[in-house]
Amino acid sequence: MPIARGGAGEVIPKRAAEAQAIVESYIHRLADPKQFHLSPKEFSMLKAAVFDIYERGNVDVAQWMQVVSHEHLLRFVVEQFPPLDFMNTFGGPMVEEFNKVFRAPSDAMYGHGILASGLIARDEPWSRVLNHLPQLSALNPGIHPLVQARAIGIQLLTPREGNGSDSSWTEAKTLALQGLREDQNIWPRWAHQNCYFAFNLADWAVLSRDREIIEAVSENIQAFRAQQDWYNRSSAIETILSIRQVWNWISLDRNDDALQLMESVEWPIVHSFEVRTLGMWYHAARLVLGLAPKELCEANLRYAVSLTGYSGFGRRIHALVKDHELGQKK
Repeated sequence: MPIARGGAGEVIPKRAAEAQAIVESYIHRLADPKQFHLSPKEFSMLKAAVFDIYERGNVDVAQWMQVVSHEHLLRFVVEQFPPLDFMNTFGGPMVEEFNKVFRAPSDAMYGHGILASGLIARDEPWSRVLNHLPQLSALNPGIHPLVQARAIGIQLLTPREGNGSDSSWTEAKTLALQGLREDQNIWPRWAHQNCYFAFNLADWAVLSRDREIIEAVSENIQAFRAQQDWYNRSSAIETILSIRQVWNWISLDRNDDALQLMESVEWPIVHSFEVRTLGMWYHAARLVLGLAPKELCEANLRYAVSLTGYSGFGRRIHALVKDHELGQKK
């Protein structure tokens, strides 16, 4: 269950109280699934309020139980506002509640994929990760590419860290390359508006250190950017794609390209539910590329790890930084 805040004697900051009031009003207004509708402006307002609550760790238990009591609201909150930066605190119980209610294959892959990712982020034993690891033997046009990319990415990392067979690695790599090279033929048109498959696979590919997959991710992102709809661009998505492409190029020894792109990245991202995790990658890239003093980058990286509690991601990213620093000195 999410952590209670705002108990007797605790003073809730005005902004936090306002965020809770906004969420409360939407819960009541949207309680009837037949009346569920949000304008873009309303969605942005609700997203900002939820982000503020997440960031403060100011999740009210009574309010959360209201969400849980309405299945359509539970789905909406966990899918649209996934607690990706908060799996070390209230995020895990939120997603576990989702898993109790929604058991369709696509829902199970979504929920358990986030839980598995959170366990890896926290450096939990692989035995715990494997309990949640979604298994794919084929790409499914009926399941969102983001969801499948996360599952395949974790499958790529598993044998790389000594917890899977060579055959499982080969199968995951085959699916990854198929999804990157044939995405236009596999998923419907809506699935290509934000480069979803490469978007969610990129970090896992870099962590797995497979150059062929990293190259394919990079090419997919480049192809998407060459033909994207300029009228529906999201600055947050653009920033995330740029950071991931920077790491693709660092991994492929294209540091000049990485440096040029990194200098254009707008940071931080507003109202992103993974901005703290992305901060690890952002500051680590600046460290590798020499864009800021080493001590400052390392301090920012440690701070991002501390904020999230994601010592597992921090350890793996530190290892990447060390490897690329050594590579530059040769």
